[in-house]
Amino acid sequence: MSLYGIGLDVEVKRIILKLKLNISKRKACIYGLRRIFKRYDADSSGKLSPSSFEEALAEFGLFTTQKEQQALTKYFGKDNALCYNSFLKKFREPLSKRRYDLIIKVFSGIDVGKKGAICGTKCPEGFAS
Repeated sequence: MSLYGIGLDVEVKRIILKLKLNISKRKACIYGLRRIFKRYDADSSGKLSPSSFEEALAEFGLFTTQKEQQALTKYFGKDNALCYNSFLKKFREPLSKRRYDLIIKVFSGIDVGKKGAICGTKCPEGFAS
């Protein structure tokens, strides 16, 4: 069975939920998976071959069926490589309004020049003001 469009979206959401539950049960951290992906990413492209992607998932303790791997490859893949950053973004929950407002408040305090951007070396200055 080949998945396209909405069917592919639904299947990928199901797979992500399955993997999230697995991670939660093991009290693991998604940042560990990011480290493994980066180790497999020899050229620092942010992409892995389907076999390397599957190996990295397995090393982290996440196992997918062949059908699930094909769906992930179709959804996150391009030119026979999967973008693992796009995959990891699916694990993030949306920010609550309260958290978003707090981030904006902190950012406004750091962005002393009101340029809409901050420089890492200037952050301590912003916190002091």
